[in-house]
Amino acid sequence: VTTFDFFGHSNRHAFMFDYGNDIMAVSTAWLHERDLPRIKGSIFDRNAYCKSWGCHTGESMSQEWKRCVGIPLEGAKGPTTYTTISFGRLPEVRGSWAR
Repeated sequence: VTTFDFFGHSNRHAFMFDYGNDIMAVSTAWLHERDLPRIKGSIFDRNAYCKSWGCHTGESMSQEWKRCVGIPLEGAKGPTTYTTISFGRLPEVRGSWAR
């Protein structure tokens, strides 16, 4: 894997894959930072670029990803907004990006 981008709902500890699909405003499928040791870091190129476009992942998930997978994960400190997509731009963070 040379690049990994996650576009979706998240919080500081997890990627949420089905936010609101089964139960409104709840996720029933996720990847929690506790699950990260199950990912083999060797699948990533040593220069891989990984980024989460979901909210708050730079507040905890990025650090755990680096510790467990061995590759930095750029994540948002704060919420992200997808309104810019309708103008042909990538999502923006209402805070800062962290690795």
